[in-house]
Amino acid sequence: MLGKTKEAANAQEVSHQTQQRCQRLFNAVTSSPAKPESIELRMEAATVLFEQGMDKDAVCLVANDFLLMDLHHREANRLLARYYHNSGQKELSWNT
Repeated sequence: MLGKTKEAANAQEVSHQTQQRCQRLFNAVTSSPAKPESIELRMEAATVLFEQGMDKDAVCLVANDFLLMDLHHREANRLLARYYHNSGQKELSWNT
């Protein structure tokens, strides 16, 4: 029975973390229309998508959205580099 208690506690913690990330994503997405120039809100949304394992969606957001606003945005470029490195496209990434 003790093993199930630990499993349940772990599942509850994962669920709590997921709920927090979903709330962060919701806040970033719903605030974006009021602040369309805010790269920080878009960066938060992309970061949450990466954290949730939605890498391709995050890359689309980064590449097609706010890198057009700021091609040299350091954190956005780091996220892309990490994505390329993790997806086996190391020639498109760089050491950060």
